[in-house]
Order: sequence, then structure tokens, then C-alpha cells
Amino acid sequence: MNSFLVGLGYSRVQPSDIRVLNMRLSSMAGIPPEIGSSLVSLALLCIDACPRLTELPESLCLLRTLEIIVIKDCNALTALPQSLGRLQTLTTLTLSACMDITALPESIGLLSALKLLEVTSCKSISTIPDSVCQLSGLLLLNLSFCDRIARLPESLGKIMTLRRLRLTGCEALTRLPESLGALEMLNVLSVEGCTSLTSLPESLGQLSALKELNLNCCRALTVIPDSAGLLYSLEMIWLIRCIALTRLPESLCQLENIHTFSVYNLKGMTSPPQSMLNNHCWPNVRPYLYDRYTALKLLLLVAAGGWRSRTRLPRELIASIQSRFMIESN
Repeated sequence: MNSFLVGLGYSRVQPSDIRVLNMRLSSMAGIPPEIGSSLVSLALLCIDACPRLTELPESLCLLRTLEIIVIKDCNALTALPQSLGRLQTLTTLTLSACMDITALPESIGLLSALKLLEVTSCKSISTIPDSVCQLSGLLLLNLSFCDRIARLPESLGKIMTLRRLRLTGCEALTRLPESLGALEMLNVLSVEGCTSLTSLPESLGQLSALKELNLNCCRALTVIPDSAGLLYSLEMIWLIRCIALTRLPESLCQLENIHTFSVYNLKGMTSPPQSMLNNHCWPNVRPYLYDRYTALKLLLLVAAGGWRSRTRLPRELIASIQSRFMIESN
């Protein structure tokens, strides 16, 4: 154990006093099993860019004070310890760009103190264990760029404390579970770049605390459910390059808290919802110079190239709204 610590630059400190262990750019192929009994005060374990590391010892579960594990760019690592769930003080687990890990251990659902779970750019992971839904205190679930994940656990809605769900770049994901609507504390939902996602669950409208909805580059998404008009806390919605989207719900105009509505390249739509072209739609979305009716109409016209050619609008008006809403010209 001492030679292991000396190799990492911890030659002048007693193992029992180490609270942060940073294993970065190390050529070591393993971690001594004694780590569990020696580093009794360890709170943070960071393993970064260790190309020869193939496994972690099961004795990690003996680290009773461990709060944070960060593992990045360890491409030879094939699995996490099955005993991981015994780390009852762990609050944060970050796993990023570990290309050979194929699954998370089932015991992950036993991490009763876990608040943040980030598994990103792990290209071999294709499923998430159902036990994740037992994480009753989880605040953030980030599975971004795990592009082989095709489905999420059907009981995802059991994570009642979840505030942010980030699924950016999950290109194989085709649907979201219907239980999504049970996430009554969810503030942020991002499925940006989920290019195989064809629909959203009708239960979407039950997300009463949702403030941000990012659907950018969901190129297979054809419709947004009418229940989206019940998202009364929604403040921001992004719909850039949703090229298969055929319509927007008329009910979206009921959402009075919206201040950011970003759309561009909606090639599948032929006309904007009529309700968005009246003076009562989204009072907080305002241009600098023109009334709401004209602003919203132009916002939709400029964003979806198929509409713009049908309407003659002043050049200075186009420039003003493009600047206000950061819309690209086409």
C-alpha cells in the first residue's frame, strides 16, 4: 500500500490522514485491496486517465467516509465493484468516457445517500439497472452521450426527488417511460440530440415543476403531446432542428411563464398554431420595438423557413426579432 501511495505522490502523509486521493495519468494496472482498511478518512476518490487500470477492488466498500467518486477516461476499466452499493455515505458518482464498462452494478440502488449520478460518454453501456429507481434522494441523473441506451427503467417515476434529468445525445433512445409524469419535483428535462426519440409521453403535462424543456435536434420527434399545455411552471423551451415535428400544441399558449422560446428549422411544419398569433400568448416574451402579435408571428416565420416565404415583413422588423431571440437567418 505504501509503494502505491508513494507512486501517487503521497509520501509525506499517513494513509489514515488522506481525505482526497487523486489518481491521475497513472500507469498502474490496479489499486491495492488494502485501500479499504488503510484510507479510513478518505472522502474523495478521483481516478482520471489511467489507461491500464482494468478493475477496482471490492474492498472499496470498506471506505466508510467516502462521499465522492469520479472516474474519467479509464478505457481499460470494464466494471465497477458489485459491492458498490455498500458505500452508504456516497453522495456523488461520476463516470465519464469509460468506453469498456458495459453495465452499472445492480447494487447501485442501495446508495441511500446518493444525490448526483452522472454516467456520460460511456459508449458500451446499453441499459440502466432498474435498481436506480430506488435512489430515493437523487437530485440529478445525467446519462448524456451514452448513445447505446435504448430505454430507461419503466419505474423511473419513483425517484420523486429528481430535479434534473439530462439525456443529451442518447441517440438510441426511442421513448421515455410513461411514469415520467410522476417526477413532480423535476425542473430540467433535456433530450437534446436524442435522434431516435419519436414521441413524448402524455404524462409530460404532469411535470408541474418543470422550468426547462430542451428538445433540440430531436430529428425523429413528430409531435408534442397536448398535455404540454399543463406545464404551467415552464419558462424555457428549445425546439431547434426538430425537422420531423408536424405541429405544436395550441395549448402551449396557456403557459404564461415562458420567456424563452427558441425554434429554428422546423421543416415539417407548414403553419404556426393559430393561438400563438394573438395578443395574449406569452406576455413575457417581448421584442424591443414591436407588439406581441407581430413578434410571435415573425419568430415562427423566421424560425421555420417554409413559412417565411409566404409573408412580406419589414426588413428592420426581421432584424429586430432575430437580434432579440437570437434566431439564425437562413
